[in-house]
Amino acid sequence: MMLGEDVHLDDVASIQRPGLAHAASVPAMAPSMLRPSLAYSKSPRHVGAVGKFRYLTPADLQSSTGQAPYDYVVIVHRSVRAVADEGWCWPTSAAERLGFRRLCMVSSPLLEDGEDEHRRLVEKLCAQGLLIDIIDGGHSSSSEMTSEYLLLLVRASDEVASAYAKKFRRKLWLDHGGVSDMPQDFVEVEKPITPAERIEIVQFIIEQRARLSVRDRWIHTMLPVHDAKSTHALLSNFIFSIDLERRNAAFVDGLRHNFGEKVAYYFALMHFYTKALLPIALGGVLMEILRHTLRMTTYMRLLPIWGLVVSVVWSFSFLKAWDRRNAAMQFEWNNKVIVKQIEYPNKAFHGDEVHDSLIGEPVKVYAAWKRYPIHVLGVLFLLCQTLLMLVLVALWVSIYEMIKDKYKASSGFLSKQWCLILLEGIVFGFFVDVVQWNLVVTSMGRLFTTWENYKTEEAYERALITKLFGMDFLNYFTWFFSLAFVYVIPGAGNALTNALNTLLFHDPSNCCFGPDLLSPSVCARCPSGVAPCVPCQGYFTFDIRHVDLSAMFVTPIIVTQLLNIVVGVVMPLLSKLQGERARAAADRAAQDRVRQGGSMKILGALDYDASNAHFSNKDQTRYLEYTATEIEILNQKARNVLFESEQTAYDPYNDFHTLTVQFGFTVMFSMLWPPMPMACLLINLLKVRTDGYRLCRTLKRPHPRKANGIGTWRSIFSAFAYIAVLINVLLVCLSTGAMEFYSPTCVQEYADALAQEGKTLQDFVFGPNFHCVSPTVRLVVILVLEHLFLLFVYVAMRRVPSMLESCEAVLPLTTTSARQDVKPPAFFQSHPGTRSAKGPRRLSKPSTEKAELARQWADTP
Repeated sequence: MMLGEDVHLDDVASIQRPGLAHAASVPAMAPSMLRPSLAYSKSPRHVGAVGKFRYLTPADLQSSTGQAPYDYVVIVHRSVRAVADEGWCWPTSAAERLGFRRLCMVSSPLLEDGEDEHRRLVEKLCAQGLLIDIIDGGHSSSSEMTSEYLLLLVRASDEVASAYAKKFRRKLWLDHGGVSDMPQDFVEVEKPITPAERIEIVQFIIEQRARLSVRDRWIHTMLPVHDAKSTHALLSNFIFSIDLERRNAAFVDGLRHNFGEKVAYYFALMHFYTKALLPIALGGVLMEILRHTLRMTTYMRLLPIWGLVVSVVWSFSFLKAWDRRNAAMQFEWNNKVIVKQIEYPNKAFHGDEVHDSLIGEPVKVYAAWKRYPIHVLGVLFLLCQTLLMLVLVALWVSIYEMIKDKYKASSGFLSKQWCLILLEGIVFGFFVDVVQWNLVVTSMGRLFTTWENYKTEEAYERALITKLFGMDFLNYFTWFFSLAFVYVIPGAGNALTNALNTLLFHDPSNCCFGPDLLSPSVCARCPSGVAPCVPCQGYFTFDIRHVDLSAMFVTPIIVTQLLNIVVGVVMPLLSKLQGERARAAADRAAQDRVRQGGSMKILGALDYDASNAHFSNKDQTRYLEYTATEIEILNQKARNVLFESEQTAYDPYNDFHTLTVQFGFTVMFSMLWPPMPMACLLINLLKVRTDGYRLCRTLKRPHPRKANGIGTWRSIFSAFAYIAVLINVLLVCLSTGAMEFYSPTCVQEYADALAQEGKTLQDFVFGPNFHCVSPTVRLVVILVLEHLFLLFVYVAMRRVPSMLESCEAVLPLTTTSARQDVKPPAFFQSHPGTRSAKGPRRLSKPSTEKAELARQWADTP
């Protein structure tokens, strides 16, 4: 029998390649010498045959069998080392990894026998009917010829997947389903298995049936692997296609089948949002054209209308349209209008075990009050980050001011001033958005949420999203809010600059800076008007005349998003290139060492224990079986798997967050820079492709998750929309000066002030005139407009249905079918614990009986 053939596990002791009979022959074993089968080695009765395993050969990888898609990979340590305190560490010597240790180091207490452990893991997987291809990988620079890992590439045959699918779907309904979903869920038990569901089934087999987990010291990691054929089809047919937007429905459907509904929902929302941007993108471009063609008075009177159309009309129309689209997608995907969200258990959850009388089993609970100290830490961290952002904003404004003042003679497009301001925006955007936000704020948010210890993945995600939403406003958006509502107000920017110079450089609270300086050592006037004052020694400076809100928002919005795209795509590719070179060099060095040592060294390193020879010997004998080129084929496959295992799994959380932040920019600040929707649309056309590429090529395959929508992100979009109404009213009445342009007297004051500087009204820069419109009048107008618009959108959102008429027509039919057409299983009809038609459920027998019946039913084929 050839080693490349599929074999049963109990046959491994008698397998030898004919070409190696002279080199590493192991005596044939009598049946009585074989180890007895373990309890878990018996195949479940609904799975036809015990699974098989084989060592991959170069020929297999070049044939169709070796190129067949794998579902999962289990990466196993070749060996581990026991220490005195019962911990585990890595073997440091090559001799400790080899079978030669049984001849020379039999009494050593530092080594754990890897052969039996490898056999245990493989047998557990084979017992569940899985097919396993084995390959060695991960040579280190210190090892002579033994790899660090054993890669178990797992594939479920169609027969096994179908056998487990019915059981898996039943268990999914028992854990998460509703009574009204029972008829349809059991009709769909026979529907074909999608690739995403196959991954869920294999994960269920490995974790629930074979009982393998990363807590096993021999298991390095376990992960689903990409299907090269499917990812190539997605890339070539959709992601790299210029007509992706036209074929988006097929693209989303392909993502749903391969990666699950949670991932598909992000790309569906991205497409829907990008398409919805088109009308306001065109409107924004038109507003920018009108700015240069109309009189400034007319343009400034149109600008509030534009801002309120985006924040009041477009934003809530988009949200309602998405709700209707979401309901339609649920009906298309599940033939249901209302789908219950599945709550997946959080594997990191820990708590105290208590007995649940309802199900008759112990469950883990965690007291909510234990999270309160973590909440306090989160608030303190948030306040520190907000203070840091204020300092960074003041620093950015100071540098911006110095560039504007020093290069005032060269201020055109592509001038030195323009390039320096762009460079400043790139550096600042990289630090704030990429370094400070992604590496610090997000990481701390995840850490706090992990400490809070939530029972399900969905509860964890809800807490994390809510936490980072608050951090967005008090940290990420601090930059924009301070520019829009602090620096533009006369005296406010000076006060903030003085406060920071006093706090960080111990300057007097009334020191002068920037335009108030007559010379570096003499003040022309004092910022607060109270004399005397001295020049500030601190680096922070400010000049309200240089505050241009429309220009200040351009660089951060465009640059930071482009930086995120570059970092998300380029950095993993560079990491892969570097890792590939390092692993390839280690593989070549291992081959060179083996070739230099000769075949006798390989023979001396073999394990001659007949009952435990297979796994430990194969890693060495391949150097006698294959040429250097053939071994490189095996190593290349191993390197690809190991690289994938080292990447972070694709999680749409970061992409959802980027999308919500962009939505916030669009609805809150389009009034300041009307072309913003067009810029966001163009960025999204690029981003959806880079996100798809990252999903298919540079990130680990995600575990498929079912979903009934975008979850908590829908609430975040809604919160941004409501806040945007207030922000736009404040921009009109407080920051931009648009309110003043409805008064001819105020317009004349603006014209007179600009004439003193040799400018016309067409040179007007956003800014209020508190001498013309008093703060009291502004406050009254803000309160009236804000309440009026919020009342309008609240009534509109309540009155407009969130389902299409076609879906609403189906809803009573599905409900009636759920109640009448299909009956539940017999034990649900007869068991006293079920709900009767006359009243609420009454338990007349111990609830443990129901749990036992449910388990028995779930175990049926």
